[in-house]
Amino acid sequence: MEAGEFGQIEFADAQYCHRMDWFYAKSPWAVRETDWIFLGMSHPLDLLRWHLGPIRRVTAIGSVSALGRELGIVGPDIYSVQVESEDGRMGRAFGHYGLVELPTARNAIELMLYGSGGSSLAQYHDMKLKRTGENGAEITEDWLYEKRGFFFNNEVHGMHYGEFARYADAFANALINGTKAAPELDEGTDVVLLMEAAKRSAQSGMPVEISALRAEAGI
Repeated sequence: MEAGEFGQIEFADAQYCHRMDWFYAKSPWAVRETDWIFLGMSHPLDLLRWHLGPIRRVTAIGSVSALGRELGIVGPDIYSVQVESEDGRMGRAFGHYGLVELPTARNAIELMLYGSGGSSLAQYHDMKLKRTGENGAEITEDWLYEKRGFFFNNEVHGMHYGEFARYADAFANALINGTKAAPELDEGTDVVLLMEAAKRSAQSGMPVEISALRAEAGI
């Protein structure tokens, strides 16, 4: 994508789906004091902002899973969020935090990019990238074992260490090479506005304009 092989990204489809009964057990505040828009959904929404640029309009729906109803959570734990970017491109973010997982079929975090010249599917935790190649070939890059020592050097095919290792690596390279260490403050602010817009849209059943939230916040 960064080399331009996929052309312009025309649609981004991101998900983070993960059963969270273990999380509720260790963090009971998550049941009654917050919203999954600001927890798990922050990841796919961030990916949409990253690949589509600033977002103009957000439309979201939410519902509560059987697990969520059993625990009495305060907000939805299933979300589907549609976005329109400032330049008119579209994206979708999906999250489900009470599901029965099927890990060999779908990874917890996935990002599908549809471009004018090619497409790709990135999967985490499996560290796989499926993409289009020359003459219509489909290519699968599997980095799980080659990069295990870097991404999972203190755990067995786990979760967050690999992400943080990547963050630190990207930040260090930006310092060394004098390049932008994205995401910066403006992008982070955009993601917070995007999350709030998705929450309000799911509550009201109506689209929410990011510009209205920006004006409300005075930024």
